[in-house]
Amino acid sequence: MPPEFLFKYFNPERVDILKDLRIRFANPATFNDPFEAYPRFDLWAEEVANAALRQLTALHPFFGISPSQSAKFVDDYKKQGLKKRVKFHAHNFQKECGEKFRMLCFSESVHSPLMWGHYCDCHAGFALQFDTNHPFFQGRLAKVHYNKERPKINDPFPGLSIPLTKNEEWSYEKEWRIVQEATSAMPHYETLPAESIKAIYFGIRMAAPVRQKIQTALDVEGRAHIHKFEMDLDPSTYKMVPIPASK
Repeated sequence: MPPEFLFKYFNPERVDILKDLRIRFANPATFNDPFEAYPRFDLWAEEVANAALRQLTALHPFFGISPSQSAKFVDDYKKQGLKKRVKFHAHNFQKECGEKFRMLCFSESVHSPLMWGHYCDCHAGFALQFDTNHPFFQGRLAKVHYNKERPKINDPFPGLSIPLTKNEEWSYEKEWRIVQEATSAMPHYETLPAESIKAIYFGIRMAAPVRQKIQTALDVEGRAHIHKFEMDLDPSTYKMVPIPASK
């Protein structure tokens, strides 16, 4: 079960999301993690290659190829051709994932300095808090799992594990995702219900003009329920802490 609330971080240029209430699902092939949708093909490829090479080696006597020549052919293929095939299939898989799926990513936390630095233009942006009990999220959220090992293309359920597995170095993100099948090569947008937004958090380096644009977007009917917080530095730990925004 997802937590009651999730957060999403935005650059200051994304004020339009509050103005238009439309949210974009991103292409996983464009994410900042180059291993996104890039599973291991090497084990599967070597298994397939070994089977094919055994068959080919058995035929070498019919072509007048000696055992030493056969062994060299196999060794050369594993050192050169197999690596190229693995890289080709991995790149192609990532490309196809980018064509077939779009993702919307959230975090369990709004306190991470790294998240504010990476996704909010060095703390100049904002974060939104969402109510996961809203129908917009029902039955759609899936938790990302962090692991030392990369997912393999021949795992029992690669279609489920690959979009939801990341290097454990990303575990601080505490990420949840909505994975949506793409209907075209164009960006995928959905209407964002205002009722699903519980609060907005202003980065500590947000410029005054951006703050004013946000305030203007919130000063319309149906958005008075959105609470406002300003992020601050925790006095004793490496955490960001929200405080109610001054009126």
